[in-house]
Amino acid sequence: APVPWSDPGPPARHWAAGSDVRHAVHGPGWVQGSGVGRVTVRFETPGSAPGRVRTFRVDDPDLEPSDPLPLVGEES
Repeated sequence: APVPWSDPGPPARHWAAGSDVRHAVHGPGWVQGSGVGRVTVRFETPGSAPGRVRTFRVDDPDLEPSDPLPLVGEES
């Protein structure tokens, strides 16, 4: 008998280690690692002290890819 078709939904998001991201609550960061449906992000900027680390579901709607932050501050 034919198997009924079911919509699998959107593909799971993939976060590569080292990718720059932005979280709606925690701000800019980078992916430290990803797997088993989770993504771990370190929230820091190039000039800051080592930042805090948070782990989210890979499909967290508040987490999105972002452009890299500048490595040096802009001169005034």
